[in-house]
Amino acid sequence: MAAELVILGIRHHGPGSARGVERALDELRPAAIVIEGPPELDSVIPFLNEEGMSPPVAGLVYDVKRPRQASFYPLASFSPEWVALHWALANDVPVQFADLPATHRFAIEAEQHDSMLAEFERRMAETASGTDDDDTDEPVVDEVAPVTSDPIGTLAALAGYDDAERWWEDAIEQRSPNEPLEQFAAVGEAMASYRRHADEVENAVPADNEMREASMRKILRKLIKDTDGTVVVVCGAFHAPALETENWPSASADNATLKGLPKTKVAATWAPWTSRRLAYSSGYGAGVTAPNWYAHLFACRNDVVPTWMVKTASLLRDEKYDASPASVVEATRLAEALAALRGRPLAGVSEVIDASTTVLGQGSEIGLSAIAHKLWVGDVLGTVPPSTPMVPLAEDLAKLQKSLRLKPSAAEKTITLDLRTESHRNRSNLFRRLNLLGIPWGREASAGRTGGTFKEVWTIEWQPEFAVSVIEASLYGTTVESAASNKAVESAKETTSLSELAATIELCILAELNEALDSLLDLLNKRSAEQGDHLAVMLAVEPLARSVRYGSVREFDTTTLRTALDAIVRRSAVGLSPACVSLDDDAAATMRAAIDSVDRSVAVLERPELITRWRAALAELHESTVHGLVIGRVSRLLLDAGSIDADEAANRLSRALSLAAEPLQAAGWLDGFIAGDVSLLLHDDRIFSMIDEWLSGMTPEAFDDLLPLIRRSFSVFERGERRQLGDRVSRGTQALAVVDDDIDVDLAAPAIAKVAGLLGLELA
Repeated sequence: MAAELVILGIRHHGPGSARGVERALDELRPAAIVIEGPPELDSVIPFLNEEGMSPPVAGLVYDVKRPRQASFYPLASFSPEWVALHWALANDVPVQFADLPATHRFAIEAEQHDSMLAEFERRMAETASGTDDDDTDEPVVDEVAPVTSDPIGTLAALAGYDDAERWWEDAIEQRSPNEPLEQFAAVGEAMASYRRHADEVENAVPADNEMREASMRKILRKLIKDTDGTVVVVCGAFHAPALETENWPSASADNATLKGLPKTKVAATWAPWTSRRLAYSSGYGAGVTAPNWYAHLFACRNDVVPTWMVKTASLLRDEKYDASPASVVEATRLAEALAALRGRPLAGVSEVIDASTTVLGQGSEIGLSAIAHKLWVGDVLGTVPPSTPMVPLAEDLAKLQKSLRLKPSAAEKTITLDLRTESHRNRSNLFRRLNLLGIPWGREASAGRTGGTFKEVWTIEWQPEFAVSVIEASLYGTTVESAASNKAVESAKETTSLSELAATIELCILAELNEALDSLLDLLNKRSAEQGDHLAVMLAVEPLARSVRYGSVREFDTTTLRTALDAIVRRSAVGLSPACVSLDDDAAATMRAAIDSVDRSVAVLERPELITRWRAALAELHESTVHGLVIGRVSRLLLDAGSIDADEAANRLSRALSLAAEPLQAAGWLDGFIAGDVSLLLHDDRIFSMIDEWLSGMTPEAFDDLLPLIRRSFSVFERGERRQLGDRVSRGTQALAVVDDDIDVDLAAPAIAKVAGLLGLELA
C-alpha cells in the first residue's frame, strides 16, 4: 500500500511556520518525516536528543579534502525544521533529510571553480603573449547575473504590501490557525501560481534547482514505497509544488538529471551558531530581521506584546533609563491600538518599536538605540554535546577552553592577562596559536602605558565560522600546538620575505612554539645570508629585536636568535650608504621608515657595540647623494643620540635650507628633521629662526608648491604641540614688530581700526 504524501511548505526560521508544523504533525501522526537538507546530515540527527544540545546550532557539512568547501544549515528554536526533528525524535518516528547530496554539490562547485581558474589563466597567458584574438581595446568583463527574484516579495506585492517581511508576518507568523493543513495548502497554491510564471522572469529559479528537486523526489519515491502510512515533507515553500506527486516527472527523467554527477568525500557534524548570525543584517540570505523577537513570538503563545514590553523596560533600566511598570502598560496598549488601526492581526515589529519609542523612550530613540542589539538580535550562542563528531584538533581546542576557563561566547569581551601567572600565559599562548592557524578568536588590544612586558589585553568573540577554520587547520596537526607549529614552519618556507620570516619567528616566540623555532632560526640564517635586498634586511631587524626583548618573559633562550640578529644589524649598517643613493620620493619614505625601525631596535637591544656601528653608518651618509627626507631624518637621529651637537645640527639645517638648495629637497630635509619631539622647535631659537627665515624668503610660487608638504610635516604634532608652536610664532612676530622702525603706523591706521572693530576692541 503506497503511503500518503503531505507537503508542508515553510519559511526557514518562521515561528508561525514552526507552530503550524507542530500542529500538523500532532494531527497527522505521520509514519515518516522528510526535511529539506543534505542527506549527509542523517548521520548526526541522533545527537539532537543528547544533553548539551541547545539552539541555535547549525548542521555543518564539509569537503574532507578541502575543508574550506563547507556549508552551514542553521536551526533555531523557532525553525520549523528544528520542531519537526524534535517531534520525530520524541515520537520515535523515522526522520531523514532530502536534497542534492553535498558529495555532488561540492564536487560540482569545485569543478566550476577549477574551470573558471583555468579560463582566467588562459586569458592572462594570451594577454602576456599577445595572442589574444580580441581586437578591441575594451577590457574583458564576465557578465554578472541579475539578482534572483524573491517569490515572497512577489506574493507580498500582489497582496498590496510594499514590505515582504510584513506581509509574511501578517499572513503566517502572527496567526494561529486552527486548521494548519489548510494554511500550508494555501501557501503551496500561491507558490504553484508563482512558479507557473517564474520562467518569464530571468533567474527566478536557481540554476541548481532542477537537480535539487530531482534528488528530493528520488528519496521520496523510495520512502513512499517502503512506508505504510503518511509521509510528511517539511521543505521551503518554493519547493512545495514540485514535490506534490501529481507534479512529478517520470523516475527516468529524474535519474537522467542526476546521472554522472561528480563526487567527493564529505563529513557532517553540528556546530554552535549565534543569534547574530540568524539576522538578515549578518548577510545570511534566509535570515530574519529580529531573531530575538521571532524566538519570543514562538515561545510565548499568550501575552506576546506585554511580556516583550516588560523585557524592553528591564533592559532600559539596566542602562539607567526610566521605565516604570505604568509605562509598560501604556506602551502595550499603544502597540495593540496601532495594530488595530493598521489592520494587522497582532502588533508586529513596527508597532512595538513605535510604541516603545513613544512611551518607554519618551519620544526619543536614544535609549532604545542603546539596547537595540540586545533586544532584537541578542548574543545567544548555541551549544552542542561533547559526543558530537569532531576532528582531533577541535577536541583538543575544547579541552583547552575548558581547562583555561575560556568559554566561547558570541558577545565581545575584553580580558587582561598577567604573563607572570601560568594560567594567563597559557591563555595568551592559545590566542596566539589560534591566530597563527587563521582562527582570530582573540585580538590583542593596547595594554596602556603601564603594561610593561607582562601585561596583555585581549578582545575575544567567538564566530560560528571558526568551526570550519578549525577543521581546515586540522590538516596541520591534531593539537593546537602541533598544528600551529607546522603551519608556522610551512608558511615560513613558502615566503621569500626576510621581514615576514622575522615576524613569524616573533609570533612563535610569543606563542611559545619552541619546536617550530629551531627550524625557523635555521631558515633565518640561510635566508639572511642569501638576501640581496638591503631594505628587506633592515625591515627584519625590529621584529627580531622585539623577540629578543620578550624572550626572557617567555622563558625562551635567545642565544641563537641574538647571534642572527647581530649579523643582520651589522649587514644593515654596512650596506646603508649604497642603499640610500638615488632614491625617488616613495623609496626615500620607505627607507626613512626602515632607518627609524633599525634605530629603535638597536636602542632597545642596549648593545653598545651594535649602537656604535649603527650610528657610525648614519654619520657616513653624505648630504649631496642622499634624498633630503632621509638625510634630514638621519641628522635628527644623530642629534637626539648626541652623536652631533646643536651647532653641527644647525649648520646642516642652514645648508639644507639655503637659497642654493632645491626647494623640494629642502622641504624633504625639513620633514625628516622636525619629526619627533616638538621641544627642539620650541626651545632652540637658532633652529626656529632658520626655518622661519627659509619660509619667509620663499618666492610665492615656491611657497604655493611646497605648502602641502610643509603642512604634512607639521601635522605629525599633537594639537597641543601645534598650539604651542603657534604661540611661539606669535611671540616672535610681536618682538619683530617692536624693533622694526620701518613700519608706517599712520598708513596702517585704517586697517588697524577695521580689525579692531571686527574684534570688538576700542582704540585709545
